[in-house]
Amino acid sequence: MSSVPQDSSLDMPETKEACRCKTDCNCHSAGCECKPKCGCDSGCHCKPKPKPDPACGNPHDAVPFLRAYSASATDHFYTTDAAEMEHAVASLGYVAEGNAGYVFLTQVGATIPLYRLYNAAGTDHFYTTSESEKNTAVASDGYVFESIIAYVYSSQICDSIPLYRLDNYPIIDHFYTTSASERDNAIAKDGYTSEGIACYVLPTKA
Repeated sequence: MSSVPQDSSLDMPETKEACRCKTDCNCHSAGCECKPKCGCDSGCHCKPKPKPDPACGNPHDAVPFLRAYSASATDHFYTTDAAEMEHAVASLGYVAEGNAGYVFLTQVGATIPLYRLYNAAGTDHFYTTSESEKNTAVASDGYVFESIIAYVYSSQICDSIPLYRLDNYPIIDHFYTTSASERDNAIAKDGYTSEGIACYVLPTKA
């Protein structure tokens, strides 16, 4: 019978096979501290969390850019105000069509203002990021400046997507969509003309 105590293994160096060289990597800190278990000499490769891009703002703060359409007025309408949308649907003959991306209510990072204008004679809501275009529409085209309706990106950064802008001159309607196929269908079948990209918005809320 052996005289070696049952706990004598505690006095012996542990082998790689015994501890299997498992590692415990704590990568929550900027320094990315990795702590090997069992004293193993195996490598631990940790990637620190990427720092937020200050140009993007906080995507958690983005809100839906709500969209509706009135067939009788031939007008596409967009707002960040849920109560305003409810009123348009309940009292003004609009039908809700979901949302056209996510935008910001205040200016953050690299965002710029998106201006909303309205032409009562043509029953047309018009949206632009161009201050000069806004001023021309007010001075020469019968539009009234209503508000800065949102803040958006001027270029495709921060995982944003294009918000396409179209115009149907005969029925006096500006139309905005993030869907390239919907844009193409409106051009092919509904009499709209492409006016490029109005701005860039977030596709979903983080």
